[in-house]
Amino acid sequence: MDPNSPERVAFVSRALKWSTGGSSKLGHPKLHQLLAVTLWKEVLLMLVEYSASRGFRSEVDMFVAQAVLQ
Repeated sequence: MDPNSPERVAFVSRALKWSTGGSSKLGHPKLHQLLAVTLWKEVLLMLVEYSASRGFRSEVDMFVAQAVLQ
């Protein structure tokens, strides 16, 4: 699903709620892992794009460190 899709938040929310109906009260671990990896990749791409447009090539690691430490 497109990250900019307005239905994405509702879809993910419904999927997470649906996964709590099984044996795990917190939801299916694999679904949570896949969602976390997907969101992590999107944040990483955003940081790379932001650092490329706002900083020097040698500062890419500083943008990542700043995001992690905040």
